[in-house]
Amino acid sequence: MTTSEHTDAKHGSSDYFDLEFNHLPFGSSSQLATVTPKKPDNLAEMLEISRKLASYAAFPFVRVDLYNLSGKIYVGELTFYPTAGMVNYCPEKWNKTTGNYLTLPKKNAWRHLKGRDKKWIEQALK
Repeated sequence: MTTSEHTDAKHGSSDYFDLEFNHLPFGSSSQLATVTPKKPDNLAEMLEISRKLASYAAFPFVRVDLYNLSGKIYVGELTFYPTAGMVNYCPEKWNKTTGNYLTLPKKNAWRHLKGRDKKWIEQALK
């Protein structure tokens, strides 16, 4: 799933897209963007970078923020708990729909991560 942020005079929101860049029928507010952003020419490369970075994370979820500026791709951040898990999707049924894709690890399954933070990012960017 990909996302695009938009802002107007009254609010900001995030709209979501599938991997083929089809606009999905939910967002972070009840008002979706009225103009769909142009699909990036290098979306396939952006998705590949996201997959690589996410594969090294060893977490059940990671949001990979990439920016496409004039055709150049920049890594913004890796986020494991966006908005601390406190923002709902609109319409609300999408909270459960997207949540069903997440499988949480068993208790104490994260111990092996010590000292790996820098290494997996370096490996993913090679």
